[in-house]
Amino acid sequence: MNMRPTGVTVIAIMWGISAVFYLLIGLAMLIAPIALPISELGAMGAMIAMFGSVIGVVMLIFGIVFLVIAYGLWTLKNWARIITIILCGISVVFTVLGLVAMTTMSPMLAMPGMESVVVTTIIQGVVAIIINCLIIWYLIKVKEAFS
Repeated sequence: MNMRPTGVTVIAIMWGISAVFYLLIGLAMLIAPIALPISELGAMGAMIAMFGSVIGVVMLIFGIVFLVIAYGLWTLKNWARIITIILCGISVVFTVLGLVAMTTMSPMLAMPGMESVVVTTIIQGVVAIIINCLIIWYLIKVKEAFS
């Protein structure tokens, strides 16, 4: 049995923590509409509750998928490494596209007082890109641990 590299353990734990958050948020979104009778919500409230329930199911599905990926990385399954590389790559692409769209087309740029929000968002995006690229690089580097 291969010894699990420390970085893989950290990445697996990160997936696990994400999974728990997604599962908890998904459950909360499913349970919240049950707390109020539909008759008290009105037509718009009922539509919002239904939409929230759909989002809750999607969050639960993501939570389960993330939990499976965490388990796969924890047990050094190569499919989990490949899925993580793919998802990190997709994240990099969409983060770059989002930053380009925000810095070129966002109406927030013209709003007074929004400069700090824009700068914070850019910093968060750059940090996310760096972290995802490091994860991709690391998982490619430690490929032997998964064979």
